[in-house]
Amino acid sequence: MSDSFTETTTISWFTRIKNAFIGILIGLVLVVGSVAGIFWNEHRAVQTARSLAQGRGLVVDVDAQSLDPAKAGKLVHVAGRSSVASPPRDGDFGVSAPALRLKRISEMYQWKEDKRTETHKNVGGSETQTTTYDYQKLWSEDAIDSSRFQHAQEHRNPGKSVESREFYPQGAKLGGFALDTDLLSQLPADQRLAVSADLAAELKAKNTTNNANMHVSDGTIYIGPDPGSPRIGDMRISYRLMPVGELSVIAAQSGQGFAPYQTQAGDRLDMIAPGIKSAADMFTAAEEENTILTWALRAAFVIAIWVGCFLCLRPLAVFADLIPFVGSMVGFGLGFVALLATLVIAPIAIAIAWFAFRPLTAVAVLAGGAVLVVLAHRLRGRRAVAPATAQPAG
Repeated sequence: MSDSFTETTTISWFTRIKNAFIGILIGLVLVVGSVAGIFWNEHRAVQTARSLAQGRGLVVDVDAQSLDPAKAGKLVHVAGRSSVASPPRDGDFGVSAPALRLKRISEMYQWKEDKRTETHKNVGGSETQTTTYDYQKLWSEDAIDSSRFQHAQEHRNPGKSVESREFYPQGAKLGGFALDTDLLSQLPADQRLAVSADLAAELKAKNTTNNANMHVSDGTIYIGPDPGSPRIGDMRISYRLMPVGELSVIAAQSGQGFAPYQTQAGDRLDMIAPGIKSAADMFTAAEEENTILTWALRAAFVIAIWVGCFLCLRPLAVFADLIPFVGSMVGFGLGFVALLATLVIAPIAIAIAWFAFRPLTAVAVLAGGAVLVVLAHRLRGRRAVAPATAQPAG
């Protein structure tokens, strides 16, 4: 049975025109949605920055070993050694470890479809598409829905018999402060836990259907006939954990433990990090994360605006595709026009969003956008003038 299939289809010019006009609606939704997203992101960024600044000014250091009732409701910074009364345990497989967070990662050996399409424009505006479907077997934690495959009959994935899960300890503490699951879930679980080889024998002794095909290979639980020759539907289960150790927390002191601290700016602060870290270092790390997220979302929304603008203009390129090379040239030009539109829309949206919070920054953003548009326009003009002014040789 071949695991690669190729299909060729021809799309008429009229169908492409219809699809291009549908693309206008999609483009408008993208532009409007991205502008709304920019407003939301700028509001979120400022609110988070102000919340962190407020928290930095209010936080007080507290001894991890003693709870001072006078600090109840205040934003406190606590650093010290953690402990657990009862470690987390995966009851399905009997796996346990002294940890603050235990993560079971369940992977299934399954089919994955990869699709690639090559497009050729024809005289008259039609388009020939050659699509290749490649199917490969791989391990994946996410269940892949094979019913959506182009060739689903030959590549069927069963359902997962074991799902990924997380487990938490009972009686987790930081010194004398109780730690709840909401805080512990913020900790990274990136240390590998090797499963004991004796576990397979113990589980097989229970004599269940799954356990009969259970093995422990290289510290990983394997459910299937042969770990050395995986088959579709076989399971591979591994564990990651956050060990018991030193921790640092910034949150409101509440009862015997912690709760999120509500800032006047709007955000709720509750931070936890491995190791002994100062309050200043924790706030600096949070501010850096906020900056990175803000710029990543800005970039994503700006790209979405460009795509939306291009989709709105795309019918012009499809009309020009009656002569393929003309359509390609028009498409390139429309991409540049969409870029100019983006350089106008995005800075204006960002600036308007900032006017309510930081007017000086808004003016700077508008000025920067204007400079980009002028530079792009001049660059375009030079490229257009250069061929026209070139003199023939001799």
